[in-house]
Amino acid sequence: MIKSINMSLLETLVIKNFPYSTFNSGQKEVIIDACVSILNGTKHTIISAPTGVGKSVIAITIHKVLEDYKKEFNTVILTTTKGLQDQYKKDFSNILLDIKGKNNYPCLKNTQGYSSPGCISALSSKSCEKFKCPYLIARDFWVNHEGVKTTNSSYFLKAPDSIIPTSEPNIIDLCIIDECHEIDKVIIENTTLNFNILNYKHIVQVYKNFESEYKKFELIMNNLPSECYFTFQEISDDNKNFINELVANLSTIKESCESRLEAYDNSVALQTIVKYKMCISECKELSNMLRILTHDFYNNNIFKWVRTTAEDGGIKVIPLSSATKLTDLVLFNKAKQFIHMSATIGGFEQYCKNLGLKHENCVYIEVENPIHKDKRKVIVNETLQINYKTNPKDIVKLIDNIIEKEQHNGNGVIHTVSFKLAQDIKQYSKFRNRMIVSNNRSEILSKLEKSNDSIILSPSVETGYDFKEDLARWQIISKMPYLNLGDLYVSERLKLSSNWYARETVLRLIQASGRVTRGVNDFGITYIIDRNIFNLLEKHFEMFPEWYLESLEI
Repeated sequence: MIKSINMSLLETLVIKNFPYSTFNSGQKEVIIDACVSILNGTKHTIISAPTGVGKSVIAITIHKVLEDYKKEFNTVILTTTKGLQDQYKKDFSNILLDIKGKNNYPCLKNTQGYSSPGCISALSSKSCEKFKCPYLIARDFWVNHEGVKTTNSSYFLKAPDSIIPTSEPNIIDLCIIDECHEIDKVIIENTTLNFNILNYKHIVQVYKNFESEYKKFELIMNNLPSECYFTFQEISDDNKNFINELVANLSTIKESCESRLEAYDNSVALQTIVKYKMCISECKELSNMLRILTHDFYNNNIFKWVRTTAEDGGIKVIPLSSATKLTDLVLFNKAKQFIHMSATIGGFEQYCKNLGLKHENCVYIEVENPIHKDKRKVIVNETLQINYKTNPKDIVKLIDNIIEKEQHNGNGVIHTVSFKLAQDIKQYSKFRNRMIVSNNRSEILSKLEKSNDSIILSPSVETGYDFKEDLARWQIISKMPYLNLGDLYVSERLKLSSNWYARETVLRLIQASGRVTRGVNDFGITYIIDRNIFNLLEKHFEMFPEWYLESLEI
């Protein structure tokens, strides 16, 4: 921590390192405030910055200023979408290095990618060498790069210590989480445990008792209480001992395979070498998941999970919260300090609660919207309170009235929550000939780029789409985007926190509202035709940023 901050120098460095000649409204101030927060040693700096402020430029400038101020400084910027990651790479390729998952790099031998059986076979037969692997080349450059670099959140969370160090002297100085409103969901997705014996076929080949032991493990899991959520306190001591023994057996199998490989050298068939190397990999993966179940990472077995059947028929175990020690392990132990950035924080209190952040470790910065409210109006129609019983023809009547008004103002987008509602709207609308129901990104963008009177209906364009300028000038939110209570995970997490459920709806609503006005020179209008928004405004007013509230017209 720097006790005395030279504010004059700091402001000079902000102006020097900003990549453009002028600042958008609020940019300079938030960069200075964030740098001060970091220099004061704040663990978590949370920035609520609406679309149009230019968050990517803010992130890069913060790094460059701190690098100049402190002389040496390393930053990793995380994104949740490949689109934003590619945008960073495109805009700042002169200073920033990028890494993606191994499947994004073509294999020279046309295998399924690095560490796949085909890859191991090629390496073992010496028909390929590691130093030629495009993924390994990119990864090693990225690991050794000093300065600022970017990757996606999932890659960062899963990366081992050899890629993202968690201790001095190599720990990253600053991690900037862009699109941080998604980080809770990304943590849950990347700490979900998926068990299926089909994933361990090489262990089955090597260890004859594995199938029977795995079936006993499955029985233990499936005999847990019938409640949809549970803690692993429910596992008896005998069964915990069995799981610990299974972990020990996997360690023995791994060591045995390693010994055999060392003894065999090149004197056995290539497929045998591949079998043992894949077995080692499977043992590591399964052992790590079983250790989580036996609570190497938790105290007192208090962590709650949802247990479901996975699509592949295996067992899926989903954590009900990201406010756990596992989040420290996969994220918060991987950098000294963090900046969280999003247009939709969804309430400082609930954001911190979701991630288990203590207020004394946080600074909150809220940026005003640089886009005038008249260019981003959100008009609410109070006629209908929409639910599953609402006649779709009544919804279409309101939608057609809006289209009648907007039909000469260019392309439009209708957010539909579900494909069924999208199809119903198209079926009953008198403007059906202009409508296309799709969730295909290329199809949607191609249609809008080539037209000036198309209407896109989709349940999946709330985030990640940039309908800037003439791509779309108006949009309709046809139903409040509540999460599906028929989803086991959603219903169980709602039992733990109604505020979590409300915040998810607010985030989806604000994200959808921001699709058609993307910059200070852009303009667009949003219509909400579900008066359920008033329930959210009444009960969870604090989750809405001030700039969104000022755009509402009721």
